[in-house]
Amino acid sequence: MRGLEIIMTWTLIHSLWIALGLWVLVNLLSFLLKKSKHRRVLKIWGISIFLLLTIATLFSKSPLPIAQQGFGLVESQPVYFHSPTTLTEQVKLWVSDNSLLINIIWLTGIGIGIVRFMTNRNRLHQCKASAVEVNDDTTLGKVSEMRNTLNVSRSVKLMVSSLINSPMTIGTLKPIIYFPTGLISGFSSDELDTIIRHELMHIKHHDYLINAILVGLETLFFFNPFLIMIIRDLRREMEYACDDEVIKVYDELAYSRALMRLQEISISNQVALAAKGNNSEFKNRIERMIYPKKTNISPKVGIITLLLTATIISSAFVGKASVAPESVEIIPQDTKQDTLKAESWDEIKRYLAGKDSAQLAQVVIMKDGKPVKFIRGVNNALAKSKKMMEEVQRELVKDGILNENKTKITLMFQYSDVLQGERTLGKHYEKYKGILNKYFPVYDSFATTRVFRYKPNGN
Repeated sequence: MRGLEIIMTWTLIHSLWIALGLWVLVNLLSFLLKKSKHRRVLKIWGISIFLLLTIATLFSKSPLPIAQQGFGLVESQPVYFHSPTTLTEQVKLWVSDNSLLINIIWLTGIGIGIVRFMTNRNRLHQCKASAVEVNDDTTLGKVSEMRNTLNVSRSVKLMVSSLINSPMTIGTLKPIIYFPTGLISGFSSDELDTIIRHELMHIKHHDYLINAILVGLETLFFFNPFLIMIIRDLRREMEYACDDEVIKVYDELAYSRALMRLQEISISNQVALAAKGNNSEFKNRIERMIYPKKTNISPKVGIITLLLTATIISSAFVGKASVAPESVEIIPQDTKQDTLKAESWDEIKRYLAGKDSAQLAQVVIMKDGKPVKFIRGVNNALAKSKKMMEEVQRELVKDGILNENKTKITLMFQYSDVLQGERTLGKHYEKYKGILNKYFPVYDSFATTRVFRYKPNGN
């Protein structure tokens, strides 16, 4: 479980710079695209790539946790580890130590998001329960005619509800367009046509399904401001793309009047895929139709974006590289001045608490008449074990223990010893025990069972 906590923590951390890089790229490419439908597709691809890269990070090799300053005492001699000195090491140590807390906070945020989602779903069910199907032949005829024009093959149902203040579309396979009570009769024919066409474009673009996926991503990555911004921009482009399809057929001023009337109805439904309860968004939608060349993007955004990119991407690889030294240094015993005789490992452990390597260099600790050795440095057990296994493989073939007749041998390595190996190794047992001791002279968190298979020439 400890390893899973660290993997999840680093995945969440790396998702930040992945989202930042994609946010920068998507915004730069958006400047080159004039049409909202193309920017909509671009941002969908951006979010898809984010999801793929994050999943790849989850299943890639996770960074090993840094060992904190201290001593390991497990039926063997204690190992002294150095404290992290660089910023990278300190960050890795902090993440390792706080991975459980980070995961708890993340899961708590997800829980809050799920509660919010269930609350919205409950309101949606109430809306469905109170809705009445539209039976007006004129309105239904308009919907059917527009469906054929827009090549929308799915059947569309129209409903009226008193619990909503804005038109909204729900459903993917069997979409339903909900209108507020009084909207159909209160709007002019052209105004109503523009609203219906807008909603049908959402259905054609499968925006309800896309929005459901976006809600899931917002719940999982609620802490990621860059992904949230991409999602927000995508939702805006979804609206703009539908608006553009409306003004291809209807006059911009007629559609703008319809949006202004919707705004006057105090739009508040947050589930709606179409016009949302945001006055500034309505203003932007109306302005972009009347003044199509106007942009709301400040030149400062580019500078801020570049600064953020440089800051976060520069630290993006924290945890990727190993800080373990290639070799370890055994502190020499003969340079020590004082002698401490210990009766047990617990006594040694109590003495070592709070000591650093300089203090250890001034004393020799004796147990059972033998000096206790200390190793200074972080031991890269995985890299050393790989080299050791390669040497063992070669020697097994060279000694004829692993051959064409006996193609598979299982050995267990643990705490500077080869267990369950005397029967297999015979007179060579001490040799292989010596190989293990060469790579792991004292306790080094190493324990594994390995199956060796015959490979001619030791390859």
